[in-house]
Amino acid sequence: MTLRTFPSAAFPALPSIRLEAASGWQDWNLPGSVLSLHKPQESGFIPNILMNIRTVDRAYDFAAYRAEIEDYSQGLDQFRLVSDGLHEVNGLQWQVVEYAYIDEVSGPLAQFLAAAFVESGSVIFMISFTGTVGLLGQAENLDYIDIRDVFRTVTIHE
Repeated sequence: MTLRTFPSAAFPALPSIRLEAASGWQDWNLPGSVLSLHKPQESGFIPNILMNIRTVDRAYDFAAYRAEIEDYSQGLDQFRLVSDGLHEVNGLQWQVVEYAYIDEVSGPLAQFLAAAFVESGSVIFMISFTGTVGLLGQAENLDYIDIRDVFRTVTIHE
């Protein structure tokens, strides 16, 4: 038998993530997420930020990520794309997609999605950032502005 270890050259450690959030955003240990925050509310949808890391095939790129979102969005009620583009944040290229839709349980929601790729040896990591807020009865959502501001602080370290 041959011993395998994590982390190692064959199985590198996950990149580390740093971000800054305004007061009111609390740590949230959500299973399946490497870093998550939420902002408790008295009622309605709870705004949240989720960050995840997964390994992807070398062929998986921004176009594949965008296609994955397009597939997912086909099942969303009243889906409206707000913006879609590449943005550099703290030295890393991110694909950012913003949209709104109607959730059958939570009502109108807005989502801010972003993904970046980091190479570590023979492994490609995809880092994803998802921010979600409820829009019920709101002309402007300050928590969504917070989510955008938090995203601008994200730094990834290999």
